[in-house]
Amino acid sequence: MTPGTTATVSWPKVRSDLIIRAHTSSSSGKPFVVKDPVTQEFFGLREVEHFVVRQLDGSTSLDVVRRRAEERFGAPLEEETIARFVRTLRELGLLESAAPEKAPAPRRRIQGNPFYLRLRLCDPNRFLGWLVGPSQPFFTRTFLTFSSALILTALLMSVMSSGDLARDVKGLFRLDVLALVWLTVFFVAMAHEVAHGVTCRRFGGQVHDIGFMLIYSMPAFYCDVSDTWLFPKKSRRLLVTFAGPYFELFIWAVAIATWRVTDTGTWINLLALVVIATSGLKTLLNLNPLIKLDGYYFLSDALGIPNLRRRAFAYIGGLLTGRSSVSDPVPPTPRERRVFVLYGLAASIYSFLLLGVTTYHLGGFLIGRYQFWGLLPLVLLLGPRLRKRFRSFVPRRSKALERPPSGPPAFPEDADEEREADRDGGSPTNGGRPSKGRREESARRLRAAAVIAVAGVVLLLVRMELKVTGEFTVLPNDRSDVRSMVEGIVISMDVDEGTRVRTGQVVARLVDRDRAAELIGVQGEIAEKQAMLRLLRAGPTSEQIELGAREVVTAEARRDHSEKRIAEAQQMRSEQIAKLQATVRRIEDSLGYKQAQYARFKALWGVQLVSRKEYEDAEELMVITGRQLEEARAELAMTMADDLGELRKELALAQTQAAEALGRQTVLVAGSRPEEIEAREAEVARLQAKRRHLEESSRLLEVTSPISGVVTTASRQLRLMVGQSVAKGDLLATVQDLSTVMTLIAVPEKEVAEVKVGQLVAIKLRAYPHETFEGRVTTIATSVRSAAAAGTPPKEAVAAPKPADEGNGERVVLVTSEIENASLLLKPEMTGKAKIYCGPQPLFQLMTRRLARVVRVEFWSWW
Repeated sequence: MTPGTTATVSWPKVRSDLIIRAHTSSSSGKPFVVKDPVTQEFFGLREVEHFVVRQLDGSTSLDVVRRRAEERFGAPLEEETIARFVRTLRELGLLESAAPEKAPAPRRRIQGNPFYLRLRLCDPNRFLGWLVGPSQPFFTRTFLTFSSALILTALLMSVMSSGDLARDVKGLFRLDVLALVWLTVFFVAMAHEVAHGVTCRRFGGQVHDIGFMLIYSMPAFYCDVSDTWLFPKKSRRLLVTFAGPYFELFIWAVAIATWRVTDTGTWINLLALVVIATSGLKTLLNLNPLIKLDGYYFLSDALGIPNLRRRAFAYIGGLLTGRSSVSDPVPPTPRERRVFVLYGLAASIYSFLLLGVTTYHLGGFLIGRYQFWGLLPLVLLLGPRLRKRFRSFVPRRSKALERPPSGPPAFPEDADEEREADRDGGSPTNGGRPSKGRREESARRLRAAAVIAVAGVVLLLVRMELKVTGEFTVLPNDRSDVRSMVEGIVISMDVDEGTRVRTGQVVARLVDRDRAAELIGVQGEIAEKQAMLRLLRAGPTSEQIELGAREVVTAEARRDHSEKRIAEAQQMRSEQIAKLQATVRRIEDSLGYKQAQYARFKALWGVQLVSRKEYEDAEELMVITGRQLEEARAELAMTMADDLGELRKELALAQTQAAEALGRQTVLVAGSRPEEIEAREAEVARLQAKRRHLEESSRLLEVTSPISGVVTTASRQLRLMVGQSVAKGDLLATVQDLSTVMTLIAVPEKEVAEVKVGQLVAIKLRAYPHETFEGRVTTIATSVRSAAAAGTPPKEAVAAPKPADEGNGERVVLVTSEIENASLLLKPEMTGKAKIYCGPQPLFQLMTRRLARVVRVEFWSWW
């Protein structure tokens, strides 16, 4: 520089187009927000940083700025610290530059990663500004009162009509409704986001981005209302966040009312049902504060802690690693520490569970179908996500300016974290001391190594109980059906539902009058046959023998008389035949004469030697004689044909009676035969067996319980049995022994190797969640079945109720245990969750056994 020339020095100057707003109610320690209108980015400033930024007017040197800050805040400020802060401002593009600035690169339409993907659609700022006027009625107290009442009424209606609602929603699972569902979800979601945008525009904010996003493969829409961070009043920021879900709740309430008042099957009823089914679930998801949607930003604004999620993760990471979080130069307040711990733990558990479920299902599909080649895309997809999730717990160096969230929803969290990790700057309030930092870093590493060593020892030496869980169904230890053994009519049921009965106790009484009458008849037959048997055994008396002799004499006399009669009849027949034969010969001779005479007169009449009368008389005499001959021959034939049949029958009958009388006499004289006595005895025995059967059947009219237990048949069914006609084998009641019950536990196939007979079992019933029942494993099924097939237990399991499914088509093994049930709280077909205690195992083995199974089975099959 030559004498006489004037040197022009250019000092840092903050861009004049930056928008800076103060948050009077901020509790984050950064009460000022800066917006870059070019990049649409926001930054938080603490009070000292805001003072320094205001001093950078292009004409004030950094030394003057430093002295003013020291005077204002009464604390020393090193030159290197303020220089580093200015460099950070220049890197962020917040300072004016002498060189022409390059136009900012256009924002990409698609941003994020497969788990948090965002697609920009358009700039809705002008459209939303136009909607501010027509939407005025929605921002009145009248609408608030009406909508609140409608939402409460809809909630009440949905609870009261939950059964009908569930039935109608199940009918939506049809291909012809799929297009309507997607269109409805699209328009309702857009209405939700437009509500955010209109509310932001109403309070003076700008909305330049609206679009579609995928959060862990779940579709959603977003509206960038980051300008809410410029609102000085917290209430307005909360209203912008709450407007979307509240308006969607209002649409849901209108849909509930429409569904209730319209006829099923109409298009408007179907549309309302689709809105109910989709908006209800989506609203619950949207209000979940553990993911970066409306619920998270509402909670962050309500607590007054920007970047709640990132800061909570960093704080939890600092506690786990022993490193104090340096992402916030100002230590958090006790209230912030409590919030960080509670929210950080809840969000961490939720995030890892969500990633675990995604990994499990996606990995199971890819590895199961493509084996090793399916593992590669799984690692490529989930590896970066898991790395970033673990990095979120690592405290990072602070930058001078921290960007607050961009409103619901913000840019993907990982993009923010990467951007923050790449920015390195100082803080006006932090002076660097490398030597001390290195010592602290060494101490932190030693502490971390000690923690890892202690954790390793704990994992290897400390043992905990291995518990295998599964769904179970309660079965009775013994069960018997009380059935009728005979036919009859039920006249009474002597038990009721819940009655305790003993073995042999009468349960029902039947009546059968026909069987009683038949029993009386059989008893009479037995008495008759027994009397006849006694007669046979006693033999004939002298009177019977004398009577038999007289019967023989009488029969022989009747026979002799018949023989005499037939002899006389035969003699008379012979004489009559001879007489008739003589008559026939005489008439034949006379007929020959008459025929010759007729021939002579016929010839004479032909020559007119005799008169016609003489001719006719000769002819008549010939005809009459011929007829007499025929009659005589017929009588002779009849007489010769008569063989005295009646007399012969009478003689044969008399001979038979005489022989029978003689046979009876011989039998009486000889006495009863042993064979006849045995036949009579057998007939008596048959009748006695029949009588015993009828008596046993009569006894079975009193139906008894085959086992001791409790009657489980419904009281109404028992009452209806009275007066009914039942057949043999019909069911009257059911008795179950509930003093000891069995539990049929569906254990996953992958876990059954650890289960052994005799292990302790603890169960929790859904009916009694505060009670725990214990028993022992008694049997393990010899076959594996699918969870659906597990609904039908083996026949030897005594009963046929269905055990609860494990779901997802998982293959299970049925494990049976016995549990004492003296209180009778355990009832058949109750369900719940069971734990089988398989013995203590090292913590490391408990944590890695499922992974080891996958490696030893699935990976082994690849090679």
